[in-house]
Amino acid sequence: MADYVFFATGDVHLSNELPHAKPLSNGLTDRFVQQMDMMNRIIEIAGDKEIYIVGDLYDKAKLDPITLVESLRIMQSGGRWRILPGNHDANSLTGGRFNVEMFAHLNSERFQLLDGSFDVSETWRMHAVPFASIEDNASAIAKIQAELPKNRHNILLLHQAILGCKVDGAFLCDSHGLKASEITKGFDRVIAGHFHSHQMFGRTDRESGDQRGMYMGAPMQHRYSDESEDRGIWKFTLRDDGTFDKEFINLHMPQFWTIAPNGKRPEKARAGDYIRVSARMTDAEWSSASVNVHDTVADLAKDGFVASAKHVPEYQHDARMTIDASLL
Repeated sequence: MADYVFFATGDVHLSNELPHAKPLSNGLTDRFVQQMDMMNRIIEIAGDKEIYIVGDLYDKAKLDPITLVESLRIMQSGGRWRILPGNHDANSLTGGRFNVEMFAHLNSERFQLLDGSFDVSETWRMHAVPFASIEDNASAIAKIQAELPKNRHNILLLHQAILGCKVDGAFLCDSHGLKASEITKGFDRVIAGHFHSHQMFGRTDRESGDQRGMYMGAPMQHRYSDESEDRGIWKFTLRDDGTFDKEFINLHMPQFWTIAPNGKRPEKARAGDYIRVSARMTDAEWSSASVNVHDTVADLAKDGFVASAKHVPEYQHDARMTIDASLL
């Protein structure tokens, strides 16, 4: 018997029209080229091990022919892809048909579309639940839980919102989601996609003390609200004795940073990263400071950063309200 080792990520959102993308002469955008480089890195890291995409391989609103053709070219060049349908792969907000259904009609050794339960080793069984409505996913998971084999360790893959988890920034999922304690019941581990920040949820494993559920997070940052979050892929090892190991692998993709006017560039920022000078000030203050801000942007661009400026208007009335009352 041997351990089952695989790599996984989710929320890849392949697109030739990502936020902040700039067009190149060959019809591609610079950000999509970054994504293709990322896919090649994943293929190289995984080697002959399977790569699980736990939903949202594509961004349905921005899936153009270039994205489709170039992504298929890369994925056919290497990797053993196991693809779970996500909401951005669906034609409706509650599932329906999925663009990733095409992988079911391609080489079955390289591509598999995930749905249902299957053994991955002599002791571990996976249960894949494609994206659907909250109610349908809850029902599907409950049915699996009622039929879990006693002679197997069980792992659930799903792409869905889970109550109490971070959605974006400071926003938590506080309505219309699955209950973490319910969907982790009976499973040794739950691996989820949908929310882009890595986080743990659900019932606690008695032996390890870890929560059983985890959002892997997206493999790269997509926008400024992702700032400060490390992004990459995960290596999982399912051991025959039922233990579970996970290892985060940072892909070191371009990151987003925000600085204040006259602020220092982040020490960890590298050429190719996105740096925005964000100026929260009144129109009068911006009129005075904008020249220096734009000079800062130009200097950052010379050093290889994708630099920009953003004026966040603060109104005179609000500014006056913050004056120390003791000065009046």
